Amino acid sequence: MMPNTEDSPRLTQAENIAAYERIAAFTLANPVGCCLHVVLDDGNLDNDSVAFCQRWARNKGHDECIAVADLLARMSRTQRTKAYRNT
Repeated sequence: MMPNTEDSPRLTQAENIAAYERIAAFTLANPVGCCLHVVLDDGNLDNDSVAFCQRWARNKGHDECIAVADLLARMSRTQRTKAYRNT
């Protein structure tokens, strides 16, 4: 899944709340963000950075990083900012 476009489904409110919790748990287990370092540690929240992290996670075969990257791809920049600030 690539970063959010008009064709990609946005997260529902319930999915968004669960995504925030999953991202927070992920960052507790991976303090520097693992494959998502560029987004979750450095705060690069743009679509290109999320897409880079998705590719990186897939290349590394890190299932949890892939799952979280896919959640981030479905989020708006505002939602990503909130997730970033809450980690």
